[in-house]
Formats: sequence, C-alpha cells, structure tokens
Amino acid sequence: MSDETKRGFSLNDFHRANFERQREAFAPPHPLMALVACVQEEVGELAAAVLGVTGEKKRKAHLTNADVLDAVADAMTYLSLVASNVGCMDLEKLLGDTFNMVSDRAGSKIKVTLAPTPPEPPTTPFQRYQAQRDEHVAHKSACPRCQPSAQGNGCDVERVLYEATRDALRAACHQPVPGPAAAVPLKEPTCGTCLGTRILLIDGEPAGLCPDCPRTPEVTR
Repeated sequence: MSDETKRGFSLNDFHRANFERQREAFAPPHPLMALVACVQEEVGELAAAVLGVTGEKKRKAHLTNADVLDAVADAMTYLSLVASNVGCMDLEKLLGDTFNMVSDRAGSKIKVTLAPTPPEPPTTPFQRYQAQRDEHVAHKSACPRCQPSAQGNGCDVERVLYEATRDALRAACHQPVPGPAAAVPLKEPTCGTCLGTRILLIDGEPAGLCPDCPRTPEVTR
C-alpha cells in the first residue's frame, strides 16, 4: 500500500483528494445534476445488496456484506463530490455541526468535538523564519537546561533550533518582506556586535536575533 493510500488520512484529506482526482483523472468534472444521479445509482445498488443479504429477493441472494459496504463507499464518494461542487471543502465540520445539531434536537448528550483547523504552513522565506524563531523561543522558555538560572550553554535541541533559526534568517535577509511592514531600503545594515553580518530590518528595527550572535543586534549602517 502506497503512502498516498495508507491508513492515517483524515476525512478532509479524503475529501480534498477526491475533489482533486475528479479534475485530474475524470476530467471534465461531472456537473452537479450528474453527481446527484450517480448518488441515486449507488444508493440503488446499496438497496439491491441489502435485499440480497437479508433474503428479501432471491435473485439477489448472491450479493454479500462486501457488496453492501462497496455501495456505501461509492455513495459516500459521490456525496463528497456533491459537497465540494457546492463549495464545501470542510466535510468534517459539515458532518460534525449537523451531528451535534441533531443531538441537540433529540436531547442527546453524545456530541463530537471538531479538531482545530491546522494553520497554513509558512510559504515565504520570512514566514519560515518567523515560524522557526517561534519554535526556538518556545523551546528555550520550556526547557530547564536553557533557562538563565541553569548557568549552562543550553541543550543540544536548543543548539539545533538556533542554527535552523539562523539559517532561516539568513535566507530571509535576501528576500523582500511581504506586506506593509517592508524591509527598510538602507545600505546593507549590519550587526554592530559581531560586525559584518547583514541584518533584516522591519520599520527600522532588527527583525530578530543576529544570525551569528544569540542576542538582538545593535544595528550599524
């Protein structure tokens, strides 16, 4: 089983992959009415399988529980495409909100708790630096060996995070900072503490630690 199909994906992972596959392998995508017709067809196959499994129809007696589950999966796949077609890309929230609403109506205490939506991953060099810096600062705040009272040089994890933060800042220094807080166009501002290292400025202030000094730099120009 490949990494793309192994267990561990969420319902929304399936929903997004289903949406993308329709545009890749089954292009052009089905219109909404065609998708609803596919749902009807799969529900019909589900009903036929159930009639066979329960013995209600002798000519369907060859059908098994596997046929029932296969029809369930096919119907759910098409229902996912119906949802994405009308603009719903968060299937987990849709199902969770509806489930909890029905529980409220029925007086049930059984509800589901939706996991928080994960933040978007950083995409620009400056965003990657900010994310790396936050991870470094969070570790130093929580690690007993990295506290000033420890009178040591920190732990191995801190040193790795520091080097990663330094490298991310170096990369960001050679890129424009997005948004209104743009880098100030000054002549190669450098760190007055270690000398020679270019510093990224935002609104005239250092953007963070000097890449070569574990402290906020004194900027010289």
